[in-house]
Amino acid sequence: MQAMPRKIGIGQLFLSLRRNTALLLSDMALPSAEYDFLYDSPIGKLGVCIDSESITRIVWLEEKASELLKISEGNVSNDCLKKMVIEALDNYFNSGLFESEISLRPQGTPFQLKVWQALKTIPFGSVRTYGDVAKECHSSSRAVGQACRRNNIPLFIPCHRVVAAKGLGGFMGGYRHVGRKRWLLQHEGIL
Repeated sequence: MQAMPRKIGIGQLFLSLRRNTALLLSDMALPSAEYDFLYDSPIGKLGVCIDSESITRIVWLEEKASELLKISEGNVSNDCLKKMVIEALDNYFNSGLFESEISLRPQGTPFQLKVWQALKTIPFGSVRTYGDVAKECHSSSRAVGQACRRNNIPLFIPCHRVVAAKGLGGFMGGYRHVGRKRWLLQHEGIL
C-alpha cells in the first residue's frame, strides 16, 4: 500500500533531504503563491501583496521560482497604492530613502509587531544591534533575530538595519541572503 502524500501548510517544517536542512515553508517563495505585482530590484525580484489600503507582504523571490508565480495583476485592489509602492521602491533603490508614508499591515504575533515597530524607528544611515533592539523591547537578542526573520514587509520595516554585535548577522532567516543585506547597507552608506 502506498503512503498518501500529506499537505504541508505555511509555517510547517519542510525537511530537505538534498541539503540535510529544515526550512519553514513561509521562508520560501512558493510557486503557488500569488502576488499583486512583481518589482525588479537591483538585488532580486520582489513579490508584493497589497490590499485596498496597505502593503501586506513583500517577498524576495528566488530566480527560478519567480518564473512560475501566479500574478494577480488584473485584480490589484488599489492601483493608486500600487503606483505609490512602485514609486517608493524606485526612490529607495535610486537614493536610499523612502519619501512617502505608505500604510503597512504586517501579520505577526504581538511580540513581532512590537519588534517591527522598533525597527521602523531606526533612521536611514544607522544600524542597531540585535541586543540594542532587545533592550528596547525587553527581550533577548535571539527573540529579536527571530522576529526579524519573520518580517513580512522588508525594506519598509528595515530589518536589514539590525546587525550582530560582531559582524552583519543573518538576513531573512540565515546567511544565504546576507549578500542582499550587505548591498542594502552599502546602498544606505553604512558599510
